[in-house]
Order: sequence, then structure tokens, then C-alpha cells
Amino acid sequence: MRVAIIGVGSIARKAYLPVLTAMAGVTPVLVTRSEAVLASVGDAYRIEDRFATVDAALAGGLDAAFVHTPSSTHPAIAATLLRAGVPACVDKPLGTDLASASAVVDLAAELGGSLMVGFNRRYAPAYREVAGWPDLDVVTLHKHRQQAPGPARAMVFDDFIHVLDTLRYLVPSSLADLRIRTAVDAAGSCRRLAVTFTGDGGALATGVMSWTAGMAHEVLDVVGDGRRRQIVDLADVTDFAGQERVSRRDGWAPATDLRGFTAMCTDFLAAVRAGRRLDPTDALATHAACEAVVRAAA
Repeated sequence: MRVAIIGVGSIARKAYLPVLTAMAGVTPVLVTRSEAVLASVGDAYRIEDRFATVDAALAGGLDAAFVHTPSSTHPAIAATLLRAGVPACVDKPLGTDLASASAVVDLAAELGGSLMVGFNRRYAPAYREVAGWPDLDVVTLHKHRQQAPGPARAMVFDDFIHVLDTLRYLVPSSLADLRIRTAVDAAGSCRRLAVTFTGDGGALATGVMSWTAGMAHEVLDVVGDGRRRQIVDLADVTDFAGQERVSRRDGWAPATDLRGFTAMCTDFLAAVRAGRRLDPTDALATHAACEAVVRAAA
């Protein structure tokens, strides 16, 4: 199976290349405009097939593709792959606004193409486990960073989108009662965002993100009937039951496993092999929520 890695930046190197190059039956195909990157990464992973453009890679033959280019280029690249009949897994966001993301989803439906948005937290083992709690009642997600605040659209669609999608995954909801709180400075830069909503089953979901936290840190706290669990940075798990606390972490598990990238790539390629169409419609609902947050921050 010839699988393209389109865009070879930080996320591709840290999360995708280690997974895809270790998979049996996968022939990685590198695609980037940088000759230096093609040479260095191709040599490091012993990848022979290297192309400067998507069109050239398509001409060489592709069975599937992962897209890790800048967010603004995602719609055009996804459309090119869909028209060529190549199933694609695109890094979030699918587009930097709801309209562009919707256009790609509509094209996938029109062509019957297979399209996935790379929301890796849906595949993180610790998050998947609590998603199965039948008594899930309160879900609180804090995801913080230390970086220069920027325009709301960029901060929401490139970063806060993970908070929104993870909450939607854990607490399915129509978002009819979505409440949004924003902190935007005089220069129009987004410093903090918060959302709350109620799930279709009555659970309460809350998400908060700050870009002035001093360090990157993610904490998911979930409450059920007589139990509570806290997951830190998708890895460290602490259960609270009365006075008892039990922390669990598999010290040997690669970060790509803990953060869901391995399972996500495996699921995507299994669908491609089986000829099963992946429908991005649910991911579009997350983009719609992002657009609502951007409007609230305006």
C-alpha cells in the first residue's frame, strides 16, 4: 500500500512518520516542496519515493494519503486527493473556516470519497476508556499552552478545536445550549476561551484553554456515579474512590500510542484496505462549533 505523507513538518515527524514507517505492508511516499527536507527525512527513514508536489506523487500512484501541510492549504489538497480517488486523512482543521470545510465535506459526499479528519484524541486509550462510561455525568477539559496569543480564528481552528472535538466525542450533543466565554485583548488577540454545554444524555461538558499558562498542560477530569478519574497529558491516570487514589501509566508505551496516533493511523488504513468509506460529516460539526466560538470572540 503506497501511502503519501504530504507535508513533513513537526507533527508529521513526531507523530506520523514513526508510526507509518513501522507498519507492515505500507510503502511511505514523502511529499514536500523542500529538497533539503526530502533528502534528510527520506534518508533518515530510508524512504525511496520522494516528490515535490502532490500531482507528481499522484502520477506515481497512491493508495492513501495523510495531509500535514499548513491549515490554509488543507481544502485544496483534500479536494485534489478526493478527485483523484485517493482516501485522505487530513490534520485538523479541514479548513480555517466553516465554509471551506463544508465545501470539502460536500465534495467527498458528491464523489463518494473517503475522508477523515485527524482528531487523534478520539483514539487516545485513556480517553476512549472514559468515553465508554455509561454513568458519565461531568466532563471538564483544561488544555493550556504558553505561546503568544493571536487572532481568534487561528487560535480556535488550529488549537481550541481539539478541546471542542474531544468534548463532543465524550459528551455527544446537539450543542443547542452551547455557552461561550472569551478573553480577547485590545489588539484582538485571544488569551483565553471557555465553553460549556449539556450532552444529549444530560452530562455536563466544560472546556477551558489559556495561551498564557506558562507551559503546555492538558487535564481531563470526569465524574460518574461514585467515581472520578483524572487524566493528565493523555497519559497519567488517577482514580478517586473515597480516599483511594491509584495512578497508572504504561512507562513503555510510545507517545504515539498514548496520544492516539497509532490507533488512528491503523483505523484509517484498515478502512482503506477494506474499501470502507470514512464520512467526515461528524467532524464538520466540530468545525461549526469552532465558527461559533470565533463569532463570539469577534
